[in-house]
Amino acid sequence: RDPSLSIIVSTGTETGQEMARQIISAATFIYFPIDLPCLVGKAIDRMAPDLFVTVETELWPNFLRACEKRRIPAVMVNGRLSPRSFRRYDRTRFFWKEVLSKVRFIGAISDIDAKRFLALGADPASLAVMGNAKYDSLAAAAAEEVRRSMRNLLSVPPGTQVFVAGSTHAGEESAVLSVYRRLRKEYPDCLLVLAPRHP
Repeated sequence: RDPSLSIIVSTGTETGQEMARQIISAATFIYFPIDLPCLVGKAIDRMAPDLFVTVETELWPNFLRACEKRRIPAVMVNGRLSPRSFRRYDRTRFFWKEVLSKVRFIGAISDIDAKRFLALGADPASLAVMGNAKYDSLAAAAAEEVRRSMRNLLSVPPGTQVFVAGSTHAGEESAVLSVYRRLRKEYPDCLLVLAPRHP
Protein backbone atom coordinates (compact mmCIF):
# COMPACT_ATOMS: atom_id res chain seq x y z
CA ARG A 1 0.00 0.00 0.00
CA ASP A 2 2.90 2.38 0.67
CA PRO A 3 5.83 1.92 -1.73
CA SER A 4 7.94 4.34 0.32
CA LEU A 5 8.16 1.86 3.22
CA SER A 6 11.29 -0.25 3.54
CA ILE A 7 10.68 -3.77 4.82
CA ILE A 8 13.43 -5.85 6.40
CA VAL A 9 12.67 -9.55 6.78
CA SER A 10 14.77 -11.59 9.19
CA THR A 11 14.95 -15.34 9.55
CA GLY A 12 16.89 -17.67 11.78
CA THR A 13 17.69 -20.43 9.30
CA GLU A 14 18.90 -20.89 5.72
CA THR A 15 15.64 -22.65 4.87
CA GLY A 16 13.72 -19.66 6.19
CA GLN A 17 15.86 -17.31 4.08
CA GLU A 18 15.20 -19.32 0.92
CA MET A 19 11.48 -19.46 1.58
CA ALA A 20 11.24 -15.74 2.43
CA ARG A 21 13.04 -14.76 -0.76
CA GLN A 22 10.63 -16.88 -2.80
CA ILE A 23 7.37 -15.54 -1.37
CA ILE A 24 8.13 -11.95 -0.29
CA SER A 25 9.04 -9.13 -2.64
CA ALA A 26 10.18 -5.55 -2.02
CA ALA A 27 12.22 -6.45 1.03
CA THR A 28 15.76 -6.68 2.36
CA PHE A 29 16.63 -10.04 3.91
CA ILE A 30 18.87 -10.60 6.93
CA TYR A 31 19.53 -13.24 9.55
CA PHE A 32 18.10 -12.35 12.95
CA PRO A 33 20.91 -11.36 15.33
CA ILE A 34 21.87 -13.61 18.23
CA ASP A 35 19.98 -12.32 21.27
CA LEU A 36 22.93 -10.77 23.09
CA PRO A 37 22.59 -7.12 24.21
CA CYS A 38 25.65 -5.87 22.35
CA LEU A 39 24.62 -7.56 19.08
CA VAL A 40 20.93 -6.69 19.07
CA GLY A 41 21.67 -3.06 19.98
CA LYS A 42 24.04 -2.69 17.03
CA ALA A 43 21.60 -4.41 14.67
CA ILE A 44 18.68 -2.22 15.73
CA ASP A 45 20.74 0.97 15.52
CA ARG A 46 21.89 0.03 12.04
CA MET A 47 18.37 -0.79 10.79
CA ALA A 48 16.61 2.01 12.74
CA PRO A 49 13.15 0.45 12.39
CA ASP A 50 9.93 2.34 13.03
CA LEU A 51 8.18 -0.89 14.02
CA PHE A 52 9.23 -4.45 14.91
CA VAL A 53 6.80 -7.23 14.01
CA THR A 54 7.55 -10.68 15.37
CA VAL A 55 5.83 -13.61 13.70
CA GLU A 56 4.53 -16.51 15.75
CA THR A 57 6.20 -16.65 19.13
CA GLU A 58 9.72 -15.48 18.60
CA LEU A 59 10.24 -13.82 21.97
CA TRP A 60 13.79 -12.52 22.15
CA PRO A 61 14.13 -10.81 25.55
CA ASN A 62 17.22 -8.70 24.83
CA PHE A 63 15.95 -7.64 21.41
CA LEU A 64 12.59 -6.59 22.87
CA ARG A 65 14.29 -4.68 25.70
CA ALA A 66 16.49 -2.89 23.17
CA CYS A 67 13.40 -1.95 21.12
CA GLU A 68 11.66 -0.60 24.20
CA LYS A 69 14.73 1.42 25.18
CA ARG A 70 14.75 3.00 21.71
CA ARG A 71 10.96 3.57 21.76
CA ILE A 72 10.41 1.18 18.85
CA PRO A 73 7.01 -0.49 19.21
CA ALA A 74 6.97 -4.29 19.02
CA VAL A 75 3.92 -6.29 17.98
CA MET A 76 3.30 -10.00 17.46
CA VAL A 77 1.26 -11.59 14.69
CA ASN A 78 0.33 -15.26 14.43
CA GLY A 79 0.96 -15.59 18.16
CA ARG A 80 0.83 -19.23 19.13
CA LEU A 81 1.89 -21.34 22.08
CA SER A 82 1.83 -25.10 21.61
CA PRO A 83 1.10 -27.16 24.75
CA ARG A 84 4.79 -28.09 24.91
CA SER A 85 5.99 -24.47 24.54
CA PHE A 86 3.43 -23.28 27.06
CA ARG A 87 4.63 -25.80 29.66
CA ARG A 88 8.21 -24.65 29.10
CA TYR A 89 7.34 -20.95 29.39
CA ASP A 90 5.01 -21.56 32.34
CA ARG A 91 7.89 -22.85 34.49
CA THR A 92 9.47 -19.38 34.35
CA ARG A 93 6.25 -17.35 34.09
CA PHE A 94 7.66 -14.46 36.16
CA PHE A 95 10.36 -13.91 33.52
CA TRP A 96 8.06 -14.13 30.49
CA LYS A 97 5.48 -11.77 32.00
CA GLU A 98 8.15 -9.05 31.94
CA VAL A 99 9.16 -9.97 28.37
CA LEU A 100 5.52 -9.95 27.17
CA SER A 101 5.10 -6.48 28.67
CA LYS A 102 7.51 -5.23 25.98
CA VAL A 103 5.10 -6.36 23.23
CA ARG A 104 2.44 -3.69 22.62
CA PHE A 105 0.01 -5.96 20.81
CA ILE A 106 -0.34 -9.74 20.48
CA GLY A 107 -2.46 -11.12 17.65
CA ALA A 108 -3.09 -14.73 18.73
CA ILE A 109 -4.03 -17.45 16.26
CA SER A 110 -6.78 -18.98 18.43
CA ASP A 111 -8.71 -18.64 21.69
CA ILE A 112 -6.54 -21.37 23.21
CA ASP A 113 -3.35 -19.49 22.31
CA ALA A 114 -4.83 -16.26 23.72
CA LYS A 115 -5.64 -18.00 27.02
CA ARG A 116 -2.09 -19.33 27.24
CA PHE A 117 -0.65 -15.83 26.67
CA LEU A 118 -2.93 -14.48 29.40
CA ALA A 119 -1.81 -17.25 31.76
CA LEU A 120 1.80 -16.13 31.17
CA GLY A 121 0.89 -12.59 32.15
CA ALA A 122 0.07 -10.84 28.86
CA ASP A 123 -2.06 -7.72 29.23
CA PRO A 124 -5.65 -8.56 28.14
CA ALA A 125 -5.98 -5.07 26.62
CA SER A 126 -3.09 -5.78 24.24
CA LEU A 127 -4.34 -9.20 23.09
CA ALA A 128 -6.77 -10.22 20.33
CA VAL A 129 -7.56 -13.41 18.44
CA MET A 130 -6.70 -12.67 14.80
CA GLY A 131 -6.59 -16.10 13.12
CA ASN A 132 -3.62 -17.44 11.18
CA ALA A 133 -2.37 -14.61 8.96
CA LYS A 134 0.33 -16.75 7.36
CA TYR A 135 -1.97 -19.50 6.11
CA ASP A 136 -4.92 -17.22 5.38
CA SER A 137 -2.81 -14.94 3.19
CA LEU A 138 -1.05 -17.83 1.45
CA ALA A 139 -4.39 -19.46 0.64
CA ALA A 140 -5.80 -16.18 -0.66
CA ALA A 141 -2.69 -15.52 -2.74
CA ALA A 142 -2.70 -18.93 -4.40
CA ALA A 143 -3.76 -18.04 -7.92
CA GLU A 144 -5.94 -20.50 -9.80
CA GLU A 145 -3.04 -21.35 -12.13
CA VAL A 146 -0.91 -22.32 -9.09
CA ARG A 147 -3.73 -24.50 -7.77
CA ARG A 148 -4.16 -26.12 -11.17
CA SER A 149 -0.41 -26.71 -11.43
CA MET A 150 -0.32 -28.37 -7.97
CA ARG A 151 -3.34 -30.53 -8.83
CA ASN A 152 -1.58 -31.68 -12.02
CA LEU A 153 1.73 -32.26 -10.23
CA LEU A 154 0.04 -34.45 -7.60
CA SER A 155 -2.45 -36.01 -10.08
CA VAL A 156 -5.43 -34.74 -8.06
CA PRO A 157 -8.67 -34.58 -10.06
CA PRO A 158 -10.61 -31.29 -9.68
CA GLY A 159 -13.11 -31.41 -6.82
CA THR A 160 -11.19 -34.04 -4.84
CA GLN A 161 -11.20 -33.53 -1.08
CA VAL A 162 -7.61 -33.20 0.21
CA PHE A 163 -6.59 -33.60 3.87
CA VAL A 164 -3.22 -31.93 4.49
CA ALA A 165 -1.28 -32.70 7.67
CA GLY A 166 1.64 -30.29 7.48
CA SER A 167 4.64 -29.83 9.72
CA THR A 168 3.91 -32.97 11.74
CA HIS A 169 6.20 -34.21 14.48
CA ALA A 170 7.12 -37.77 15.49
CA GLY A 171 4.10 -39.55 16.93
CA GLU A 172 1.51 -37.28 15.31
CA GLU A 173 1.24 -39.38 12.15
CA SER A 174 -0.74 -42.12 13.93
CA ALA A 175 -3.38 -39.57 15.01
CA VAL A 176 -3.48 -38.16 11.47
CA LEU A 177 -3.96 -41.64 10.00
CA SER A 178 -6.75 -42.39 12.48
CA VAL A 179 -8.62 -39.23 11.44
CA TYR A 180 -7.93 -39.95 7.77
CA ARG A 181 -9.46 -43.44 8.06
CA ARG A 182 -12.65 -41.87 9.46
CA LEU A 183 -12.70 -39.22 6.71
CA ARG A 184 -12.45 -41.91 4.03
CA LYS A 185 -15.76 -43.40 5.22
CA GLU A 186 -17.54 -40.16 4.30
CA TYR A 187 -15.23 -39.12 1.44
CA PRO A 188 -13.93 -42.34 -0.19
CA ASP A 189 -11.77 -40.42 -2.70
CA CYS A 190 -10.21 -38.16 -0.07
CA LEU A 191 -6.46 -37.74 -0.57
CA LEU A 192 -3.98 -37.47 2.31
CA VAL A 193 -0.89 -35.27 2.01
CA LEU A 194 1.47 -35.83 4.94
CA ALA A 195 4.39 -33.40 5.26
CA PRO A 196 6.65 -34.02 8.28
CA ARG A 197 8.34 -30.98 9.83
CA HIS A 198 11.71 -32.76 9.85
CA PRO A 199 11.80 -35.16 6.86
